[in-house]
Amino acid sequence: MANDNNRQVFRFFRILTCALFLLLATRITYVIFFTKEDIKIYKDPKISSEVVRGEIVDRNQNLLAIQTEQYALSIDIDKISNVENLSVKISPYLFISSDEIERMIRESQKRTIVIDGISRQVASSLSSLIERDNLEDVLYLFHYSGRSYPAGYHLSTLIGNVDINNHGISGIEKEYDEILLPYPELDKKITYGSNLTLTLDLPIQYMLDSQINRLKDVSEIKNLKGVILDARNGNVIACSSYPFDTQLEATYEPGMIIELLSAALALEKGHEDYIGRLESLESLSNEEIYSFFTSLFSYSDNTSIPDETESWSKEDRKQILSGHKFTSDALSIASALSSLSDGKVKKPIVVKQIYNSNDRTIEERKDESKAIFSAETIATIKGYLKNRAISDPYFSSLEDVDVLSASIFSSERSSTFAFVPEDEPKYLIYITKSEEDDSSLNGDTALLTQQIIKGLLSQGKLDAKNQKRLEI
Repeated sequence: MANDNNRQVFRFFRILTCALFLLLATRITYVIFFTKEDIKIYKDPKISSEVVRGEIVDRNQNLLAIQTEQYALSIDIDKISNVENLSVKISPYLFISSDEIERMIRESQKRTIVIDGISRQVASSLSSLIERDNLEDVLYLFHYSGRSYPAGYHLSTLIGNVDINNHGISGIEKEYDEILLPYPELDKKITYGSNLTLTLDLPIQYMLDSQINRLKDVSEIKNLKGVILDARNGNVIACSSYPFDTQLEATYEPGMIIELLSAALALEKGHEDYIGRLESLESLSNEEIYSFFTSLFSYSDNTSIPDETESWSKEDRKQILSGHKFTSDALSIASALSSLSDGKVKKPIVVKQIYNSNDRTIEERKDESKAIFSAETIATIKGYLKNRAISDPYFSSLEDVDVLSASIFSSERSSTFAFVPEDEPKYLIYITKSEEDDSSLNGDTALLTQQIIKGLLSQGKLDAKNQKRLEI
């Protein structure tokens, strides 16, 4: 009886197994012959074969930086038979002296030297030279998408430059590199970087640089910085640093021009008789003075003020209030001085707008300001600056516009700043020059400021009182 039961169980599982096998076979047959699913093969996504770096323009859409086709010359050092002869041959095409080329070759730690930034026209002439003199083994020309700067040396240190791979290595080009040169996009033949609109005004920049060039031809200048701001919002209209290849962001002790801001602080604290008397601020604590300067330079990343206020000596306080014992850069100092026009320190803005290749705005930089002084304090300071301008021969001779100005000459630094026009200042001009060992105290900064004001009048950027434009 037990054996019959076992055979029945075995028969049941055998039938169940056959049924499951038949079901599986049916499913496989259906998948193979009836579903007709395509076999999917992975393919790399199509990305842009070219990335065009975005343009940089000034407030009037004048081009400051644009991508162009350029060429580079590769020199194989190991295959040069005569370094001197080769240097002489290629020197006229590269606008580099033969001695400099020879030095580059002999001192190179690499076996190949690359000289880039060659124009199409020069490359064509170089190609003919290579073919004519059978230099194919030594010299090789290749083209790439490079960067051109139509304004030349004007604004060069502020805008910066790129390397041979089109990546920013200094200035705005480096700061905004990811925006100007993005990663290649999917399903697009060409990826375009975003464009930048600066607050700068190229004609005013030309004028500032040309006046600096004129001044250096008649006077000893070793280190000078100039900034022109929109006094109403802090937008940077023009800026320059001489020598022209030096960085505008370099920091220095601003010197006694800061005493004007200390004067405004004293007035704000009720010392009505204060102009030029640092002792009027003796009642203020070190912490109050530190707080004032940090507020004044709140938009600056390059200002260094001693923060160990408990260790300040009486002399330290005096030095800080007179523009020593701390450092800042030209844009930040001009920003601080802008507070003397209406009581508000303004954030200096250079990049105003970021927009894409379809002219759609991605980001618009908003003007920022912070209240520092009251209207009463500013009225007193403006009266003082007006009297200083009237007594200064460089500014009293300007018959077509009224100016608020002050010039400070010390053994370390000469500085001039001016607001024009007087009633509702439109421009702030700040010029500063470090005094070298062999230089003399003079009115260079005041003269340069005067010439800039004349230039603004001649360009029609300022309305002359008698409605005529001056010739510089």
